[in-house]
Amino acid sequence: MSLEAPAGGVLGLDGDRGEAAVRARVLARVVAGVVHDMRTPLGTMLMKLQLLRDALAGEAVVPDSVAAHLRVLDAQVERMTEMLRRIANTVDPPAPLGWLDAGTLLADVAGALGYEAKLRAIELVLEPRAGAVRTAADPAAMGGLVLSLVERALAGTRVGGRMVVRAATRGGGAVVELDRTPGDPDAALGYDLDVLVSAAAALGGRLERGPGGPGLERLTLTMPGNERT
Repeated sequence: MSLEAPAGGVLGLDGDRGEAAVRARVLARVVAGVVHDMRTPLGTMLMKLQLLRDALAGEAVVPDSVAAHLRVLDAQVERMTEMLRRIANTVDPPAPLGWLDAGTLLADVAGALGYEAKLRAIELVLEPRAGAVRTAADPAAMGGLVLSLVERALAGTRVGGRMVVRAATRGGGAVVELDRTPGDPDAALGYDLDVLVSAAAALGGRLERGPGGPGLERLTLTMPGNERT
């Protein structure tokens, strides 16, 4: 079914919905600041590891244990760097060519929320896509919208259930689709979805809720495409 968004207020929201949108934007800025602050010590660690490798290169014999420890440290720093990249790209997605790839954004969001899914024993599946899913929506706003949508959908998924996410280009629009095993009815979740409906409408898109595959509920976010789609 298609859900209607109220008019007025902040970003097309009224009352508490407007306040929720403001809080979401503030949270996004806080996350962006934390990511920035964490990148500096990570860069220092990478530099120190390289200096250590250079120093060891002059040694005739390097114990196997030392080399093994360096490999472990390299792998962990690389893992943390990738995690920060995913988080950063959800709050400030790159759009160097004037359009945002909703498929790449969805992959980053799913990766960032993968641990949350594991904690609740939810199978989170990202379906492969054929190519870029271009949208002309504002990158930062789109990032916050998709992150909030996937997080809220995950929160409303039954423990031990399944959620399948995909991005595709349909009818000239960029579509993000989530099929999930619905959990117990939650009034708070319904309210949050109302907020996201309004946020989608403010960006020129729409959010719809309906049946998915067998035993699944589907949330479909359709956003304006890019003229090159």
